[in-house]
Amino acid sequence: MSQRDVREAGGPSTAKVREVENCRTQVMSPRTRRDLERALGWRAGSIDHVLAGDSPQVVPARRPVVPSQTGRQSSMTLDGLIGAYDEWKQVADRDTDEFGALERLVALYRFAIANFNEPGRELMLAAIEATETAEEVRK
Repeated sequence: MSQRDVREAGGPSTAKVREVENCRTQVMSPRTRRDLERALGWRAGSIDHVLAGDSPQVVPARRPVVPSQTGRQSSMTLDGLIGAYDEWKQVADRDTDEFGALERLVALYRFAIANFNEPGRELMLAAIEATETAEEVRK
């Protein structure tokens, strides 16, 4: 799994992953640990197991990979949605935008989380990916 894959799976930033990989950080915050474990598909506390020389405890996948609009495979899990929701919520709480796009994106994530196991999930996840792609292009 690449640093970018970790980030796209709801993990910490690629810079933080690079710090961890290169042993340039002495302490990881609880949030960084949680996000990294979630992105790697590990159970909570697995980082401590790995640092002690043991194997991580792997979480079974929650759903299969589905194709997105771009033709790439989407690996968006419920945990990934929750992590992304948390990040966008913090941005929306901190920043404002003239058209309310941040609040709408947060609402879209909240809806996706609440309806994750309902029919039409693939379309909903494709809509989120398209929205995020548009946001990245806008930057």
